[in-house]
Amino acid sequence: MTSEDKNVLQNLIAASYAMLSNKLYEFIDGNRMVVFKDAAYTNDTAIIRCKPKVVAINSAIEIDITSQVCADSIGTIQHYGF
Repeated sequence: MTSEDKNVLQNLIAASYAMLSNKLYEFIDGNRMVVFKDAAYTNDTAIIRCKPKVVAINSAIEIDITSQVCADSIGTIQHYGF
């Protein structure tokens, strides 16, 4: 499967934010294949369901003994946006 097989934003890479390395920033800078959309769009389940064979991964920062998961903060310090 390639980006040509997508039926939403065909041949484009959609993101709501990017944070990693200078190599990533150099790839993004001026690259017309990369489009930034609001997280309300990239996380919209109606949009995600339109994509065949999609795999979504979310990380957890904290998990308590009742299996509640926190993916945005440690204590009162926020590490990721909503």
